Amino acid sequence: MIVGVVGAAGGVGTTTVGLLLSAAIAEHGPGGPDGPDGPGIAETVFIEVDRAGGVAGARFELGVHGGLRSWVAGLATDPALDVSRFGKLGADRWRIVAGPEGCTEAERVLSPHATELLASAITADRSRRWVLDLGRGGAAVSPLATAADSVVMVSSGAREEVVRLPSLVSWCRPARCVVVLGGRAPWPPEEVRHHCQADVVLAGEEMTMPNSAVVDLIEGRRRGRSRVWRTVLACRDAVLSPPVTPDVRERSVS
Repeated sequence: MIVGVVGAAGGVGTTTVGLLLSAAIAEHGPGGPDGPDGPGIAETVFIEVDRAGGVAGARFELGVHGGLRSWVAGLATDPALDVSRFGKLGADRWRIVAGPEGCTEAERVLSPHATELLASAITADRSRRWVLDLGRGGAAVSPLATAADSVVMVSSGAREEVVRLPSLVSWCRPARCVVVLGGRAPWPPEEVRHHCQADVVLAGEEMTMPNSAVVDLIEGRRRGRSRVWRTVLACRDAVLSPPVTPDVRERSVS
């Protein structure tokens, strides 16, 4: 299973959602034989593929050494190179592969050829669940969005972001589209879903939060009291469940 995570704008918590969603999927355990990706899942992998520059390494104390830059360099000489040699392996068989920091370095590492190599390596490895932080989307990461089974779109709910959602939904098709909508939306979730034609809209908390709070959730602390974590669990359920008719869900904050 491959899940892309895209922001409707910068600074809406795209990387936070991607990290926490991958943690929630890993916590859920391997899929059953009738699940979206079948039995025998080796691990869940979060990869920061944001050409604007990665933030996970510094912001959440994860480091970038041996991360995406190293894997991309290895794929250039061995397109079948396994990701198990890269990133940081945490609890619940959860691997974090942080992206290069800074726009200039990220654009250099994530060239069109490198993106194609990543897409080929990821789609060929169905023994893992993949969660890909695709930044704000766009043509440069389209091969990865095209490979995704689901794409999660993160919005604070601001008017200008909601207006952009239809183009994001169109960009990510044929993947299943899940919108995580923050509390500032000027329209109710049902209207937002009809507006952008997403499959699922989750009305929840704004996903921006202090770095220390995100680290707590990454490391399994204070999850039971966090509304953000409940929103993430609802998002996890949406991407793991079999496809259904278009849906609007507000239960994530209850």
